[in-house]
Amino acid sequence: MLFLCLKYGMQGNVGAMLIRLWNMLTWKTKAVFIAAFCVGGIALFYTSGTSRINDALNTAGFDMSRSESSTIRPGKVVLRGISLDSDGFSMVGEMTAHGNPLFPLIGNPSRITLNDLQLTGEWNEELGLSFAGWSLPPRNIRALANLDRVIVNDSIVDLDTPVGALRFQFKGEAARSPDNEDLYYLSANLGGKQHQITLDTRFKGQWERGKDFMLEGEIREGRINTNTLNASRLSGWLSYEQKADNPVPALSGQLQIGQFIHGDMKLNNVALTLDGDLTRPHAILNAEMVGYEGSSLLIEAQGQTEGLHILATVESPSLDKLLSILGELRKQAESAPLLQEAFMTLLITEGNMDRVRRDLNKGKYDSYVLEIEGLSHDLKGKIIAKTVKDGVMQRQIVSLNPSIAAGGN
Repeated sequence: MLFLCLKYGMQGNVGAMLIRLWNMLTWKTKAVFIAAFCVGGIALFYTSGTSRINDALNTAGFDMSRSESSTIRPGKVVLRGISLDSDGFSMVGEMTAHGNPLFPLIGNPSRITLNDLQLTGEWNEELGLSFAGWSLPPRNIRALANLDRVIVNDSIVDLDTPVGALRFQFKGEAARSPDNEDLYYLSANLGGKQHQITLDTRFKGQWERGKDFMLEGEIREGRINTNTLNASRLSGWLSYEQKADNPVPALSGQLQIGQFIHGDMKLNNVALTLDGDLTRPHAILNAEMVGYEGSSLLIEAQGQTEGLHILATVESPSLDKLLSILGELRKQAESAPLLQEAFMTLLITEGNMDRVRRDLNKGKYDSYVLEIEGLSHDLKGKIIAKTVKDGVMQRQIVSLNPSIAAGGN
């Protein structure tokens, strides 16, 4: 055999050498080689299939995934009973991967479908959002982009939150554009019905590799009911956009809330508009104040280099109602640490309110407007009393800062 190898190797006729060697073998030896080749090929086929799917799961961030059973055939791999974490809190009932006719032996999956996905996680202010067995964000988003389509059928997301356990239903799809291999279209539904929150939303968007990402969500129905916050008849839309040439994402949207309650503060017919990027957000809120008939609230907040600039106005036909609203604002600030410093600069104390009442009770007025303006850590406030006399608008202005004298025109 050594002689044949040297002879045919020197002549470069490797194929002839292998044929001669094969002809020298007995039929039993040939049978053993054929059986070994078949077994090895089947083993490679199955091992390649499961390893490629596990690689896809690892790429998606599920580093501890393992499956109970699998079915592998040319062009298709099905894994069942997939545990996504060591304790089995997150799992996938069935995962199907499709590829070319030689997949999984050759090539990567082009389409993945997930059925009965169950994610268990938690959300808190310190750590944000996390899921058992899932590393966020995915370690290699570029590898995931090689897929032509990803489908997530009806799935369940369980979250432990500061307001209790919440359960959501989710399904979605990401599909590559037939005209642009770098462009993907996204669509998803997210909803849930429970005591703390009711939600029915639809999302759609698109992502182009190396370029822009856009996601827009429609809130068809929403309700929040917690110990500190209640919002009913919530609807509207939100849009999130990330430009490739701008690292700061932009947010815009319009929300309507039938009734909003936080502590003793109650608002009706709330309209909230958002726009601007996350470093300089801009928001406008309009609402009617419950319990203070004829009183309305307008707040505009604009992010600036120096900080958040706030302009707020409260209009009421009664001075007593307006001062009562100021007292309620003080209570809200006492329960919100972020507002305490801001409202301290307004000097909303009982003694100061008595001073304002004495100054404005010296005349008779038709309406009263509270104006608050300034940076969030340095607000200034004043009350403008208005009346029409002999066809001319008369104003009396009283500052909430007692060191500033009253004025009028």
